[in-house]
Amino acid sequence: TLRATMDWSYSLLAPAEQTLRRRLAAFAGGFTREAAESVCASADLPAADILDLLDSLVQRSLVVHEEKGGDSRYRLLETIRQHAQEKLDERGEEAELLRRHAAHFAGVVEAAGQELVGPEQLTWLRRLQADLDNIRAALRWSQEAGDIALALRLIAPAWRFWMMSGQSSEGRRWLEILLAQDTRQHVADAVRAAALFAAGSLAFTQSDPVSARNHYVRSLELRRALGDVKGMAEVLNGLGVASVDLGDYREAEKYLEESVRLRSEVGDTFGNHAPLSNLANIAKYHGEYVRATELYQRALYIQRQLGHIHGMLLSLDNLAQLWGERGDYERAGALNLEALIMARERGILTSVLTGLSTRAAWALELGNLAEAESYLEECLEVSRSVGDRVQENTALINLAEVALGRGDPDRATALAEQALSALRQIGHQRGQAFALMTLSDAAWMHGQHDRAADLLEECVELRRGMGDALGTIVTLEGRARLAGSRGQADEAVRLYGSAATLRTALGTPLPPAWQSEFARGLADLRDRLGPDTFAERWDEGKAKAVPGHRPGASGLNS
Repeated sequence: TLRATMDWSYSLLAPAEQTLRRRLAAFAGGFTREAAESVCASADLPAADILDLLDSLVQRSLVVHEEKGGDSRYRLLETIRQHAQEKLDERGEEAELLRRHAAHFAGVVEAAGQELVGPEQLTWLRRLQADLDNIRAALRWSQEAGDIALALRLIAPAWRFWMMSGQSSEGRRWLEILLAQDTRQHVADAVRAAALFAAGSLAFTQSDPVSARNHYVRSLELRRALGDVKGMAEVLNGLGVASVDLGDYREAEKYLEESVRLRSEVGDTFGNHAPLSNLANIAKYHGEYVRATELYQRALYIQRQLGHIHGMLLSLDNLAQLWGERGDYERAGALNLEALIMARERGILTSVLTGLSTRAAWALELGNLAEAESYLEECLEVSRSVGDRVQENTALINLAEVALGRGDPDRATALAEQALSALRQIGHQRGQAFALMTLSDAAWMHGQHDRAADLLEECVELRRGMGDALGTIVTLEGRARLAGSRGQADEAVRLYGSAATLRTALGTPLPPAWQSEFARGLADLRDRLGPDTFAERWDEGKAKAVPGHRPGASGLNS
């Protein structure tokens, strides 16, 4: 009866209305007028007529029109879409229409890839989210049709969307399936190189620097063969960042310096801001604060000259964090505030989140809990507005730290467990490690000392598994503080000895802002054990660190 009714309704339409109605079956979810014109227009259905035809179908209740947040979108009710699909099948138009549908959304994704780092970021994030069902449908069709190149165009250019929306696992899975499916390598080398770079970047965001490095290496090989100098420089920067995460600073500097050299050779002055900033990060980790400041300032100068707002914001934040680590919160705060005001004025919400998170961290460090909470609540609001699930759950973890500062371990546990569950779901290992450390602190405050130790051990294993060298050291230091507060002075000194040895091997001294507290803790342990026993336990910890092995890997046996 329903089909008969639909057939009758269809028969009442003019030929052009019938054509548009059945072709709209290509869309999964909603669509814009521009999308309908791009996908459905043909010689017998001019694009200029589609708006009027859509209005006619809306008046007949065959298409639903919605206005939301200033955006105008259309959609078909599911029963009508299924009937339109049947009519599409009868006319044999489906294959060509779905090809045009996939090509249209590949163009949308490619355009978004250029905009996700600029002031229109939020607009494009929302647009991609609104069209996600269409993008997924186009990906499935392209894969099934064997058009792997088209499928890769639908995902690789906008890899930042998958990261920022907390869907890195899905984006990464699609890229790896498609790259593996192209066994005969019919995809052009330029497309494959871009896809490998995107896969590496998503692997890195999921705290998998080993996979990231492998993808980047393959991308670099292709770009060298193509003579794509800018592409090579981009991948070398990625390799540098992945190597930093793996604790191989010497290799990282080699990659980053080559990236700077290549960009300089082709006159890409702007592009040098990223590798210069990453070289500065390495200098900071080594405690070379003067060199780090100079490199950050060089990057900032380049960005100011070019008027590149997003890059300026990154450099200002880097400089702010550098001065924060040196304990100069007044200078750090001024730089951070400049960046935050600029980000808000330009609507660059990822930089707003960075600035708010940094200010919240300093407020926590200084014990200003109400101020920290205010910044973090705003972080939650902004991250949810852009769909950034990583930042959202990072804010929840930091709100748990605020709860701990107020002596409320129950609330801290609830917030950290909520964040841990979400971060496990999206596969963000670094965030999981932070959540585990916070849960350990909450368990300790509850008097659950064994659970606190177990959570820290889980955190250490997680960081080792993901190759996070510096994170492993920081977690060992956390375990040492916990052991000391439990009266286990011998174990505390062993852990401190392991961590200190690994810091020396990695070349990453404690930031100045941490050094006085660290020294007081060691002095207390030395008084409790006596200098001779303290030295013995310290040497035992050094031996367990196994010098010569990469921190974060299986060489650490404590």
